[in-house]
Amino acid sequence: MTHQPALVYEFGDFSLDAARRQLRGRGGAAVPLTTKAFETLLYLVGRGGTVLNKDELLGAIWPDAIVEENNLTQAISSLRRALGETRAEHRYIMTVPGRGYCFVADVRTRQPHSETLAAPTLRTMAVLPFQPLVAEYRDPALELGMA
Repeated sequence: MTHQPALVYEFGDFSLDAARRQLRGRGGAAVPLTTKAFETLLYLVGRGGTVLNKDELLGAIWPDAIVEENNLTQAISSLRRALGETRAEHRYIMTVPGRGYCFVADVRTRQPHSETLAAPTLRTMAVLPFQPLVAEYRDPALELGMA
């Protein structure tokens, strides 16, 4: 899959964080998605309003694998369930018969919050040589072994 910019896409009650690879629903609750379903949604949302044919989607989501169209169908189906769509409605993903799929919801983008991209806190520990408090009890072998 091609590299996506680190943006947060917002549509309906959802936000899709490309950097964190998370979909969040109403109230910020995480919506669980498989890796391929997430990649499919990210690809569709990033090209919202454009009808994407099935071959393009298969090549983008499974670039180094030979997969059946059913894999894409399953990913789209799981996305529709996660987004709360029923068979009859197309609030987010529309099927274009004989062609492919189109993300139809209005999408807003924003930069992620700074804490989203902040590096994790690095914790370090120093190992110092072991030395007894009383010099007369010094044991060089023990000191070396403890260090």
